[in-house]
Amino acid sequence: MRALFQAIIVTVCFLLCANATGSPSVTLVDGTTLIGTRGEGVDSFKGVRYAQPPVGSLRWKPPQLYVNVNNSDKVDATKFGAHCLQDTWPNGSEDCLFLNVYMGDSVDVGAHNLPVVIFFHGGSYVLGASKFYSGADLVSYLSGRVIVVTADYRLNVFGFLGSEELRSQDPEAGTTGNYGIQDQRLAMQWVQQNIGAFGGDAGRVTIMGESAGAGSVSNHLTMPRSWPYFGAAILESGAFSHWVCQPMTRAQSVFEQLLEVTTCADTSCLLQLSADELFAAARTVHMHDGNFYLEPFLPVADGVEAETHPWLALTNGVVADVPVLLGSNSDEGIAMFTTDTVSKHTNMSELLQFWRDDRGYSSAQEAELLQLYLVGKRDVYPRSHIPFVTTPEWWAAQRSTGDVMFSCPVKYVSQQLAVLQESGRRASGAYTYHFARHSFGSVYSIHSSEMQYVFHWRIGQQDDALLADTMASYWGNFVLSPDHDPNGDNAEARGETLLPVWGQYDTSRDNVLLFPNDESVVAEETSGLKFDECSFFVPYLSTTIAKDFAPS
Repeated sequence: MRALFQAIIVTVCFLLCANATGSPSVTLVDGTTLIGTRGEGVDSFKGVRYAQPPVGSLRWKPPQLYVNVNNSDKVDATKFGAHCLQDTWPNGSEDCLFLNVYMGDSVDVGAHNLPVVIFFHGGSYVLGASKFYSGADLVSYLSGRVIVVTADYRLNVFGFLGSEELRSQDPEAGTTGNYGIQDQRLAMQWVQQNIGAFGGDAGRVTIMGESAGAGSVSNHLTMPRSWPYFGAAILESGAFSHWVCQPMTRAQSVFEQLLEVTTCADTSCLLQLSADELFAAARTVHMHDGNFYLEPFLPVADGVEAETHPWLALTNGVVADVPVLLGSNSDEGIAMFTTDTVSKHTNMSELLQFWRDDRGYSSAQEAELLQLYLVGKRDVYPRSHIPFVTTPEWWAAQRSTGDVMFSCPVKYVSQQLAVLQESGRRASGAYTYHFARHSFGSVYSIHSSEMQYVFHWRIGQQDDALLADTMASYWGNFVLSPDHDPNGDNAEARGETLLPVWGQYDTSRDNVLLFPNDESVVAEETSGLKFDECSFFVPYLSTTIAKDFAPS
């Protein structure tokens, strides 16, 4: 999984550098002047410190807003800050709480009227960095009418280690295990205080995330402490999934394993370890509970920050009343989430073993899954277009994994938000999409493959350029519109003047905007997508999550 994530990041790294022509500057509310980079119509301010370094005694404490004691300084904001310590990218640091701001180079900063996007990267809560997600191309495509902020947050053992003992690190509130989520919230607070200096409107903030970033947004949507800091949300491939939060009992087990491998007796000993020592020890901690939780280190339902899993909070109606745009891709399960457990030559017995041992399905559930993914569908999967050997059983493993982890949680969230809206308990609606485009020679729509279009990173052949224009326009309209409506003019898109209508999700229509694998159709609304699959998985997930997060 991590190797594939690294490969995805490498493909976009070349997009992050621009030729500087001039040195723009912005003065923050504390008097600090940032010196940034100008290029191709966009001003970029990189490596802006928003929190005190979370090191030493501040390890596993809620983040503290950074205060520059030399606020008359001119600070170099032309280079990215250090990324957080992780095993995918070397030279990481525990001191990594930085953000980046992208804005048009002709913004009237005195107007304070531009909407803002705050993007949180993915990486299963254990890897990734904001510097791999440039906002410059989207700002440029939208003619400087938005500001994009990308932020780093603590990862793995530094960001999501939870235990009863660690509550002492937060004597005021007693939180534990959600330091990365708290970092994100502090970045939102920094935006509230400072975005006016960039011409932004603190009252028009959309939070956005992909994968674990979408999982983070799921948590913020159900954490009342976060609600004052945003007015809309975008979730790509990770909305309210099982793995976006873990129960306190699991976090406690991870903590006890960490004590064992470090031969530490308590938190004070762990605090004495260097960042490298602690990280090396944390890498040996594993949880043998399948792929539903992905990693040992995840946000924690600690009873303070998170009362319960976001899925259950949503079921109970505890969710921010803001417009939501959300969706998933057609081949989410391929490679990244099954590489180690399912081979391309998987046969029936191996498929059943995967469902039973890795996913924990019962014999009765396996029979239902066979009906959903194999019976009558052996010729559906495009094996003839794949340059290596695969079997229908392999496709069944991949598709069922993608549906339970991504697509069906999206459907559940859409349904629940619509029910709350239709019953008058919520004013805001949801816009749901499904991305199925096979682009740039691929035969899949894998996890994160929509990102290059949303951020308008790559414009290659004509059809892909049109898709990038279309998706960036929908997402841009959602951010720009006062009522967060993704529909509107699309005058910049090649060959198009208007976007196909994207209606709010309606339970009676079960409507989704589909980006199909069809070069003649960029987007079209469809109904009943994955109805049968999610009729199985939504009740299954509801039962499983309720059991996992039952009060002890």
